[in-house]
Amino acid sequence: MPTAVHAPYDSAELAHAADVMVTDQMWVKPGHTVLITADTATDPVGVEAVLRAITRAGAKGGVFTIPQLPFQGMLADPYVPESLGAAVAKSDAWIDLTFPYLAGSHIHDEALKGGRTRYLLALDIGSGGIVRLYGRGDLDKIYAVQSSLDALLVKARGKTCRITTELGTDVTFVLDKPGYTKPRRANKPGLYSPPGGSVMFPVVESVKGTIVVEAAFHEYYAIFDKPCVSPTSAARARPSGSGTAAPPTTARRDPRRRSAPVLAHVGEPERARRRAASAGIERGVDENDQRRDERRHL
Repeated sequence: MPTAVHAPYDSAELAHAADVMVTDQMWVKPGHTVLITADTATDPVGVEAVLRAITRAGAKGGVFTIPQLPFQGMLADPYVPESLGAAVAKSDAWIDLTFPYLAGSHIHDEALKGGRTRYLLALDIGSGGIVRLYGRGDLDKIYAVQSSLDALLVKARGKTCRITTELGTDVTFVLDKPGYTKPRRANKPGLYSPPGGSVMFPVVESVKGTIVVEAAFHEYYAIFDKPCVSPTSAARARPSGSGTAAPPTTARRDPRRRSAPVLAHVGEPERARRRAASAGIERGVDENDQRRDERRHL
């Protein structure tokens, strides 16, 4: 498959894009306290751009950098410093650039319960991704398309959906009621994610067929040497976190594989509703991105 090559950008374009993320989507205002979380593999150029945008907005910003987490969600709790929870609790907005991300962890759940924090699950977006999504896209137009797709999924509740891929995935399921929607702006406390994606929620008991998995981003974050074929049925359906992860000896990253034809976040609907978290992986080659795949460990 062809490798994605993105047009270069300059500091002015990155600054504009970061402003859109901070003041347009995240609704940051003068006097707000805004926290950025990053890890040791986060693109530092992107972090600095977002921090500068927070300052330009008249808000008080800070960066909390942690070692890259080995797990996400509640499995990350033993590795998250308690001091981070204190910082999150005092923040009006929280932009999470870590990956594995902090959504679903104890401090994330407590922040949402607190009723103050607006959390952006930024999905490890780097400086290049910030430019392409927030700088070169019109958020109003993106959300118009996204809202139309969300409405279509709501209308299609109860209908059968089929997904097939070139490697052999052929799975059907009945569409359930969507667990959440993605608002245009983060103007009230809660969880938010970058625009442009919609989520299909299946009725678990209706899932039938074969799923071919090319990569995983739970216990081990890598593309598999060989795709994993998983026959499924109503009797075999389980939450995504209940299976056995491939050991690191069988899950290795190939830095030459830059594109993925199909990307899915497979999870159990009730868990998804509780966590209200969606995920994505940005792939492609961009000379301006400071983070590289090889800096991500298995």
